Amino acid sequence: MIIKGKWNRNEYKLIQLIGSGNFGKVYRATDKKGNIRAVKISEDLFSSTNEYNAMLKLKDLPFIPEVYDFDDWQTGKKKHYFIVMDFIQGKNLKEIGSNKEIAAKKIFKIGYILVNIMEKINGLGYRYTDIKLENIIIDIKGMIYFVDFGSLTEEGMPTKEYTPTYNINSWKVKGKYNQDESTLFSVTMIMVALIGRNEYNPLVFSLEQVLDQIDKFPITRKERQFLMNGLQGKFAKYNQYLNSLSFLLKEEKNYEGLDKIDYILIVSIVSFVFVVIFGIKSILS
Repeated sequence: MIIKGKWNRNEYKLIQLIGSGNFGKVYRATDKKGNIRAVKISEDLFSSTNEYNAMLKLKDLPFIPEVYDFDDWQTGKKKHYFIVMDFIQGKNLKEIGSNKEIAAKKIFKIGYILVNIMEKINGLGYRYTDIKLENIIIDIKGMIYFVDFGSLTEEGMPTKEYTPTYNINSWKVKGKYNQDESTLFSVTMIMVALIGRNEYNPLVFSLEQVLDQIDKFPITRKERQFLMNGLQGKFAKYNQYLNSLSFLLKEEKNYEGLDKIDYILIVSIVSFVFVVIFGIKSILS
């Protein structure tokens, strides 16, 4: 099937459906030059516009797919809106976690990278609230990407989208978590889901039951305690969480040098430093 944008007049050949949900559908496609792209199609103009604008706002960050086009086309009486972006050749964390067991060491490194990503997004004045396994892809080179930005909101604005498993407000816990604690809860639950190989539904499990499950995980006592602390809001700020997680990773035995996740971390940090320096230079010039 070939679609052609009404306004920009660009054509795309849809090759394969690679994802679907409430938002619409995502296809692997090619443009007229033969470049492979991902095309996200929806009938919701508001949601599509928000996501396109969100990707533009975060475009300088290394974990955001590049976006190339935003347009619409009509079939019969139905109007469809589409976003064209990089096609990330890889698998999301849910696919990876369900197909094979991931070593705890790598899961903690993924968590470290995710917290750094969240901190960078927050530093630009935004919040990414729908943190879940399906929205995080590791490509064939080992790089991490986020692929759904419908949940991005400006700081201080209400949450637009979230998944109950990874949202602290769905767990009926006592007390109020601040923004950092809420995000750290989400990232911790990502690691818990990967290690436990189960996405814990708050309609089925209480937080106390999840903590009991963690206590049985085949990892070290310190690692179990770290996960419990993350879910219980014991880390008030990102730096506290990152320092504690960094200490765990340094303690890791049988260290065999850099692997792909280590390179991801180095590239992520170096790329962000470059973006910050470039931004400062632009302001000063």
